[in-house]
Amino acid sequence: MQLIDDENEAGDDFDDAPSASTPHQSAKRRKKDDSEVDKSLITLQSYLKTKMESTSKSQQPDDDSVFGQFVVAELKKIKNEKSKRNAKKQIIDIIFDTQEKQDAAEEIHYYVMPEPNMSLSYLQ
Repeated sequence: MQLIDDENEAGDDFDDAPSASTPHQSAKRRKKDDSEVDKSLITLQSYLKTKMESTSKSQQPDDDSVFGQFVVAELKKIKNEKSKRNAKKQIIDIIFDTQEKQDAAEEIHYYVMPEPNMSLSYLQ
């Protein structure tokens, strides 16, 4: 896009038309807009910093989180995508099997044994 600097090239049609804004006013508006953006960015940065500090103080990583970060780091070392998918599947299978065993063990605890003195006459 080429700007026309010479008044003769611009034509006589626009000579008498009032300008919507002068270059000085546009520069002022841009400075004001930039200032508002800067203020917003500073506010956002301050909020995020406060949020991160409060989160990191209140939530010390537990053993599971640390182990999860370790697993992520190790998975990133696996370059072959098929091998990585296989490793993820095996991890998921181990977790699923462990949860199933835990659920089965918990179901046993809910079973109520009959008391020894209980009459079983309804079975006769």
